[in-house]
Amino acid sequence: MQIGIIGTANEYNSLVKIYTQNDKNTWLHFNTITTINEKLAVVFDFTYTHSNDYIATLKALNCIVFVNEVENIDTQFSKFNGWFGMYEKGLEVIFANTNDKAFLESIGITIYESINQPGLISARVVSMLINEAYYALGEQVSTKAEIDTAMQLGTNYPYGPFAWGEKIGLQKVVNLLNLLSNPNKTYTVAPALLQEINNK
Repeated sequence: MQIGIIGTANEYNSLVKIYTQNDKNTWLHFNTITTINEKLAVVFDFTYTHSNDYIATLKALNCIVFVNEVENIDTQFSKFNGWFGMYEKGLEVIFANTNDKAFLESIGITIYESINQPGLISARVVSMLINEAYYALGEQVSTKAEIDTAMQLGTNYPYGPFAWGEKIGLQKVVNLLNLLSNPNKTYTVAPALLQEINNK
């Protein structure tokens, strides 16, 4: 069985690491959906967009599809959290159907099944941690470097919140927070985070 991954080389390499060592499938890397020239049984798409043309192209592949999507809860494909640092130990997934779940189980990928909500589980929590760090920065509690160090040493996080935000992409974090903050104002974007986005 041929399994395609659409995304960067780093995304491909990271995802391939989490399948079982006795997997007999062939994993192929494609930079974009338009470069796919193989018949695939499954595709993991890190580059998913909501355009009608893109969705039609995905459907035309006629295979099982998993899309990197943490914002839109209405997508017709199974979704996984493809944010940086959030899929190396397993896939956080919202399944569109039982066949997709059975496939992941068949190749030994560790699954963390989420309910269908924006942010799934980890993206929602990490975006809030990043946001709170920016609130602390705006209140001059400490510097970015010191807050990052404190969180790494005190909680054993792989990255501090500022470094993690840069690796994920601050605009992605803000997009998710804006979605979550309506109606829950707990997720209101920190002024310091908005200022940093506007200054880029």
